[in-house]
Amino acid sequence: MRPWDHIRVGFDADYETTCSQFGGGWQLLDRWRELGTLLSGRHGWHFDLHGGGPTWSFGLFSEGLLVLHVTAQGQFYCHDHVTDSDTVADDLAQVEAWIDSRTVSAEHPSAPAVEMAKSFNWKTLTIVEFRLLVSWSDGSFAGSWPSHSDAVIAPTLQEVLDGAAAQVCALYGAPPELAAELTIRAELDPSAVTQLRQTNSGS
Repeated sequence: MRPWDHIRVGFDADYETTCSQFGGGWQLLDRWRELGTLLSGRHGWHFDLHGGGPTWSFGLFSEGLLVLHVTAQGQFYCHDHVTDSDTVADDLAQVEAWIDSRTVSAEHPSAPAVEMAKSFNWKTLTIVEFRLLVSWSDGSFAGSWPSHSDAVIAPTLQEVLDGAAAQVCALYGAPPELAAELTIRAELDPSAVTQLRQTNSGS
């Protein structure tokens, strides 16, 4: 299995197809594969298709504190939104050095993201859709965020959803009672679906 075969695209498309169709054609596919091999599975990194094309971004809950993509010339464009600076790298060694020189973290929302979430008395936070990945193992459901390390584990799906919403409030410093108003998009893997379809499994 190749590293980029596991990479999830936000709208469920295949990574290679997305990069080939929207990222400059098959001529640049090897460069996208290189970038996918470097970033796939790295904490805090996520891949999706945005207005400008396929993009690797770093940050919690789809924040793009750091952004990477392949240029039409086959180089790697690196942008740091925190310092509003960019770099064009010729190879992965330069990309890795650029990443390593940054001190940004995906453990918590950035200060600007928190300020935005607070706007309109926290109502802004309630209209954001938070994507939760749910699996089942050893008698419990587990809910995890694509770019955060802490999972919520509980016997029922309802408890996982409630715990995940509470976790979002804690990360942003939002009032705990806001958890009931958050929008959680739960995506169940086959293990969770099988468990929910079992008779008397509980949900």
